[in-house]
Amino acid sequence: MALVEAGEDPFAAEVLASASARVSNAHGESLLPLIDQVLASARVDRDTLELLAVGVGPGSFTGTRIAVATMKGIAIATGTPLRGVDSFAALALDSGALDDRPIAVAIDARKGEVYVSAVRVVDRDVVVLVEPAHLAPERAFAYLAPTLGEVFAATGDGVRLVPELASHLRRWIDADVPRAAAIGALAAARHKRNPVDEVDVLEPHYVRPPDVTIPTRTPGLPRSIPKSSK
Repeated sequence: MALVEAGEDPFAAEVLASASARVSNAHGESLLPLIDQVLASARVDRDTLELLAVGVGPGSFTGTRIAVATMKGIAIATGTPLRGVDSFAALALDSGALDDRPIAVAIDARKGEVYVSAVRVVDRDVVVLVEPAHLAPERAFAYLAPTLGEVFAATGDGVRLVPELASHLRRWIDADVPRAAAIGALAAARHKRNPVDEVDVLEPHYVRPPDVTIPTRTPGLPRSIPKSSK
């Protein structure tokens, strides 16, 4: 969680206050107190915020879903615009990539897969070069290679799983989610250039389908209805 003051250049954003916590459950109960802690630390009232920002993933399915839902609730309650930023763009910003070379971003997706994309910093923003995908590590480089060329940078905690990317590591970021400050800085810069409130359309960017199954029966009913005897 972070409070930032930013203009059109996300690399020049000033972090006014920040806090973080790792939780294994009760994400919702932990998030709101963390927000209040950051605002109190900076002595800023929630009603004075000009923009809310949230990471939309990929990352933890539960954490991402709760973060998006919580920030939507705050945005609706306060009337403050909301913008979402994906993990690939925020991690690229965190890598300090100021030049125009492609950046391979790999995030450890667990289950023997990585989330991968290629992006580029253009006019102080991060643009997508290769659509995000979830792949086995041995397939990741082949998916990105046609766009990366020979000169590129790499970042993200999934880079260590892809040997062809590891040798191009620009900055080690040992996390499956980027810093809140990077999300806020990018959201603010984009909002300055194009003020759009995404509260009604924003959704988590899972990349890989969530690990849930659709019920095949109505809750409360038996799994099978016995055949009537004649």
